Amino acid sequence: MTKQTVKIGKNVYTLNKGIGTFKALGLMPNQIEENIEGLGNIVLSLQTGEPFTIVEILKAALSTEDITDEDIENYVFEADADIEKLSEDLLSFFKNSAFKKTFNIVNEQADKMMKSMDDVMENVMSEIQNLNTDES
Repeated sequence: MTKQTVKIGKNVYTLNKGIGTFKALGLMPNQIEENIEGLGNIVLSLQTGEPFTIVEILKAALSTEDITDEDIENYVFEADADIEKLSEDLLSFFKNSAFKKTFNIVNEQADKMMKSMDDVMENVMSEIQNLNTDES
């Protein structure tokens, strides 16, 4: 199994794919529906670059590394963190984990949901532009 790493500041850390990581994120044995919902929330949060979720995943996946929770929080919220890269790395982490099958199902649905949201936003912006044009 390939070790997956993430760079925080100048240091590279190995993400832990052990059961404790997933339990810390609320994914539990014999809880299929809850795990699908939980992983769905994680995937959508990562796709949108939601920093609180990134911090929580990093805390769980780096709990065996020599980095403090405060260092993780400071990096994500205060440093020049590349949130997009972190999100991609963490999506890859789940894609290559024991949850890969569930991840693939959830990710496909999340992609459809994000596309639908994009379409709705385009329609709303178009309507706003039409209203502004009509008022002129």
